[in-house]
Order: sequence, then structure tokens, then C-alpha cells
Amino acid sequence: MSTFYLATGRARRTLFLLSFCASASLLSSEVVANNYETRLLEAARLATEGQSREAVNALDQLLVDYPQSRVGHSLRAELLFRLTGRSLSVTTEKSPSIQQALKPLNEELGLRWRHVNKAHAEVETILPSNLLKPSVKSPFAIYVDLPAARLYVFDTRDPTPTALISFYVTIGREGYGKQKEGDLKTPVGVYRLTGYKPGKKLHERYGYGALTTDYPNALDKSLKRTGYGIWIHGTEPGWENRGPRASDGCITLSNTDFETLVTRFPMGKDTPVIIDDAPQWMSATTLNQLRHELESSLPLESGEEQLEKGSDLPGVPHAWPQSPLAAFQEIYQYPASRATLITRRLLPETGDHAIAIDEYWTQNASGTWERIPFKP
Repeated sequence: MSTFYLATGRARRTLFLLSFCASASLLSSEVVANNYETRLLEAARLATEGQSREAVNALDQLLVDYPQSRVGHSLRAELLFRLTGRSLSVTTEKSPSIQQALKPLNEELGLRWRHVNKAHAEVETILPSNLLKPSVKSPFAIYVDLPAARLYVFDTRDPTPTALISFYVTIGREGYGKQKEGDLKTPVGVYRLTGYKPGKKLHERYGYGALTTDYPNALDKSLKRTGYGIWIHGTEPGWENRGPRASDGCITLSNTDFETLVTRFPMGKDTPVIIDDAPQWMSATTLNQLRHELESSLPLESGEEQLEKGSDLPGVPHAWPQSPLAAFQEIYQYPASRATLITRRLLPETGDHAIAIDEYWTQNASGTWERIPFKP
């Protein structure tokens, strides 16, 4: 991306073709909740239409409310250069260090722009294929589209999930596909929230606070993946936002967005977190059909039958009741792994509680679903 996609006529024409016909077009129901992003992209729209002075004015107002917006300052600088009849891109080409510093900000703006245009272009509700059957007992599910640097919150209280809001996020400096501690990558998989830590109890690098996850899960451990402390958290002081790859492996939001996330959508323990490296979006109708097909094809066996097969399920006590397990409460397509699905159902237990059992599945050559056994 050249400096904010404004340096060349070709880039400018490309962005113009993607732009909205009017500023109101930015205000889709999912985007409007994010006031910062809406205002930033409205300034970008003005810039692509050649309204540089209006764009600078919009950015001036934005930066009063969000003075730490580095991408806002970067765009404003480009526009001021343009008003002088010069291009910031010429300056950066002669100074590689400046060009390198601006690159992640340009990438951030491009990702935000593509998200809003994608939402505007959709004529029907589309959902990630991973959300086959979220739990209706848990109000929310978190879905992270890694290539788009986007975190979505879905309402899962009805059989068909509904997108409530989304946020731009930053991931690991070395990308995704975490394998070992210290590789600076974000893991790919299906995880659960384990708690919330307010910022005042953490190092300032976590900003407003952190939602903790259960990485590494049982599948990660079986594959010898290491590391710990993969959280969803805010950002250190001085960074309202930053490039898409800037964390040590966690998923980070601006403090403004993180505050919105945890105050408007209180997440309980066990809330699913799907982190996907190859998103596949489909209509709600197609997703519902796929769910029905899977529910009829996955085998339901009793505890005794599973033990006879020697299947090892994480979290199952030695004194497993020899009775049928309940139907599947949750089904998720598992990204980037030899496991195709992860399911959750409940193991009956005397008393008021039931033990949640997570099972990982793959299909054999004949198309039959088989559990992936884990060794303790």
C-alpha cells in the first residue's frame, strides 16, 4: 500500500471505485457502533474524492477526541502535503525509515476500509462456517478473522447467530499459526475464555484489561504446541491503534474498543473464541443445512461404548457413568488442523452440575466421523 493509497492515480482510482456513494453509506448497523472507525473512514472517503480540505477538517475533529490515533495523524500529514502540491510518498521513498514506519498504519487503514466495503456490499446475512452450533445458553461467541484483522461478537441465543459488532485488532508480529513459546505468533483454533483481568491489576501494556483464554487446549498439547498467556486485551498508553501485526501473539484492541467489548458484551467463562486463519463465510440458510447434516451424521455413543474403543477424552473422570451422553450442545468447525470439528456435550453427574466434554473429530476415507484420541 503506498502512503495511504493516495500517492498514485491508479491507487486513488482503485480506492474511489470501492468508496461509498455518500457518507451515510458508512453507517451500516454493524459499523455505526464504532464511532472512531466510522469517522476515520469518512475522512478517508472525502480524501479519495479529492475533498482534501474537508478531509483535514474531519481529521482535526477526530483527533480532538482521539489524539493518539496514529493512522489519523498519518492521513492528515498526507493530505497537508497534497495541499502544498507535493506528495508525501516522494519524501518516504527517499527516506526508507519513514516509509517503514508508515507501512503498518497504511495496512491498518486498508483493512478497516475493506471491512466496511465488504459489509456494505453484502445483500444477505453471511456467517462464518465455524459457527455450526453455538451454545444457546451462552449469549455470545467471539470470532476472529485473522487475515482481515477483525474480531466479531456474535449473539448466539438463537439457533442462527447474529453479528452484533466488530473491531479492528492487532495480532502477533510474526503472524499466526503458533507452535511454540516465544514465536510471536497468534494461535489458530477454538478456545474458551477463562476470566477477566482489569487493567489496574496488570502491567500497563495490557491497557484497559484482558480476557484470558485456555490456550493451549487439548489438541494443542497433543501436537506439542507450547506457550501460554494468549489473551484478548487492550493496548499500552500512547497507542490508540497500531499496525495489524504488533503483539507478542495476543489479540489486542484499542483501549476504547476493548472497553466497549467488555462493558457492552459481558463475556462469561467458557465463552467460545474461534481464531480462524482461512475464513469461509456462507449464508445463514447454508449454515443451518450444514448443521443439520452434521448432527445426523455424528455418532452418539454411550460412555461404556467409548471406553471399550479406548477413546481418551480430556476432562473425563475415571468413574465415568456408563450411560449415554447428552446430545451435542455445541459444534464448531475447527480451523487449520487435522481436526475437522470440535464438539461439546455434557456428562451427566449427580448434583446440580454437569461436566462439559470437548471432543475433536475427523473424517476417514469413507466419510465416517471418528474421534481423535488423546493420550494422557
